[in-house]
Amino acid sequence: MNNPTPYPLVWPTGWPRTRSGDRERARFRNARAVDDQLSMTDATSRLFRECRLLGAANVIVSTNVAVRRDGLPYARQRTPEDPGAAVYFKLESVPEGLVLACDRWLRVEDNIAAVAAHIGALRGIDRWGVGSVRQAFAGYKRLAAGDAPTPWWEVLGIDRQAPAVAVKQAYKELAKLHHPDRETGNLERFQAISQAWQEYQKTRPS
Repeated sequence: MNNPTPYPLVWPTGWPRTRSGDRERARFRNARAVDDQLSMTDATSRLFRECRLLGAANVIVSTNVAVRRDGLPYARQRTPEDPGAAVYFKLESVPEGLVLACDRWLRVEDNIAAVAAHIGALRGIDRWGVGSVRQAFAGYKRLAAGDAPTPWWEVLGIDRQAPAVAVKQAYKELAKLHHPDRETGNLERFQAISQAWQEYQKTRPS
């Protein structure tokens, strides 16, 4: 089990890494200056706003950016070689704790902003009426090495006894959300969702 710290980066167990050569420049920008590169202040503000709206507690943003005792980054730091960001937090309905991580982008700030955007998109699940935020985050529980694979209904964030139309809708929405071509995308999650859909189809009577 990971013991997260703000610095250095504690990458979650079992979470895939992006190869350094595959990382890209992100399109995130500061809220008040369209052409400016996203700042650490703006990135973390977005993240903590989304965590607050989600109802998350005990939020720890783990990166390779050294921070002071007050949690703010030291000034004039070199860009770390590993720009990944892992956000650990708790929800009342998931006592094990949750984690979201991103290293798809070249800058730490953009990876933090990507996690914020991802949380915002997941919060929208409540509005779609297919499932709940609690169900959506079921697949993001902090896992210890060797834990059993997540069942298909938890990956899709839906009740095991849900009707076929609801399962299909959940799959479509999550596949769209996590598609690698989207800013909120994650290849590993997209593959897990596709695999869960295949496992579900095997349970249906022929």
